Amino acid sequence: MIQYFNFLNDFAPLVILGLLSLLGSLYFLTKNKVFRQKVSKSLLSTPVIGKVIKKYTLARPLRTLSSSIKYGIPLADALDSTEEVVGNVVYKQACRNINRMIQKGTSLSNAIASQGKDLFPGLIVRTVRGAEKTGGLDTSMSRLATQYEAEVDRDLKHINRALYMSD
Repeated sequence: MIQYFNFLNDFAPLVILGLLSLLGSLYFLTKNKVFRQKVSKSLLSTPVIGKVIKKYTLARPLRTLSSSIKYGIPLADALDSTEEVVGNVVYKQACRNINRMIQKGTSLSNAIASQGKDLFPGLIVRTVRGAEKTGGLDTSMSRLATQYEAEVDRDLKHINRALYMSD
């Protein structure tokens, strides 16, 4: 313990400078678009946590779109709002792409499907496609959001239980 304090006493300016350099580097890296995209992709592919992040990330835009459509906000404007609430850069780009396709006349289900099953599972595409035909898009998206939120809660409880069982 005394050696630790002696080390800090002797090298405190270097330790502080090193920490400040690390924090500064992290700050500038988070501002870098390419770095954020790589981190977002990495998080989504992380074995256990990636699935939870994906479900949480899907629940937010589904809930936002559902509410926006329910209250009569045009789909293009709703997708703009949705893009703002999505934290993951990969999903932000997907929302942007979907919005562009919608504005060119593509159906919402086809625009979502074009982003790939790795981002938007088939369940979402099928549900949206059916809802487009029946006119219940807001209700269907709300149900999907509720389902994903419940899955996030369940998965987090499982992870929490596994962590505490390992003690």
